[in-house]
Amino acid sequence: MENAASVKSATRVLDLLELLESLRAPIGVSEVARRLQIPKSSASMLLSTLERRNYAVCDAERRYALHPMFRGKSRSWVGGFRALLLQAARAAMERLAQSTGETLFLAVPRGDHELEFVAKVVSPQEVRVDVELYTPRPLHAISLGLVILAFQSEERIEAFLKSGRLQRFTPKTICDPDELRRELMAIRRRGYAINRDSHVNGLSGIAAPVFNAAGDVVAALGVSAPSLRFRKILGVATAELVGAAEALSQDLSIAARRQLGEDANLGDSTAIGATRRRNERNVAELRPRRFAR
Repeated sequence: MENAASVKSATRVLDLLELLESLRAPIGVSEVARRLQIPKSSASMLLSTLERRNYAVCDAERRYALHPMFRGKSRSWVGGFRALLLQAARAAMERLAQSTGETLFLAVPRGDHELEFVAKVVSPQEVRVDVELYTPRPLHAISLGLVILAFQSEERIEAFLKSGRLQRFTPKTICDPDELRRELMAIRRRGYAINRDSHVNGLSGIAAPVFNAAGDVVAALGVSAPSLRFRKILGVATAELVGAAEALSQDLSIAARRQLGEDANLGDSTAIGATRRRNERNVAELRPRRFAR
């Protein structure tokens, strides 16, 4: 029991450091507790400990931020993988939001059955998609979840299909395990996922996978838009999104090699290179036939 409690405490500290690293503005105790899903008293004690040890600073309104000495490229070890992911993805997300005029999301798995959005760049249009970060969301009902699920191992996919978690959100949600299995196979072949009105009526999206150096899917990058505008941006969004996700995968691979002291100029990993070649074929072949209407 003592070991389990120690691991839980260590996990909370790391989660908190990653959260502070990802934020651009100070955050209060209540918001930390909500995002990390821990008691407010625990959040307060953890933040106070980080402040006393000079890992965090606290302003006059009792809002906390990562200590400035741990920010910047020279101190980028703080925050671990998630901080690296957010830093690497920001520029591409802003560029895609500008070119498509729609909202960009970056998502990561949350356990075996859900995901959470960890970053977003919101569309400037009056009618747009905008949701809270860090809220658990179903893998099977949105494009970001589908693409994360599609590139899991066969064992994990089968475990998910048998989990009984295929909840219906709209008439277009895929709830039949066999149908979902076929859809995941199709996503894996073409390299990206599309959903239309399957989680919320009137909202659609497209997403591409992000891989680490080992070829494991670790995140998804997606564009979400009102369904009435989705067809108009789908061609541009597909090509640019796939390219951005591949570049992000490569950036993560290079960063990992640098941390291990290896040569960062080794070219594509097997999984990333294969995904790139497949996606190049799919985008070139499908866009004229499917999107040019």
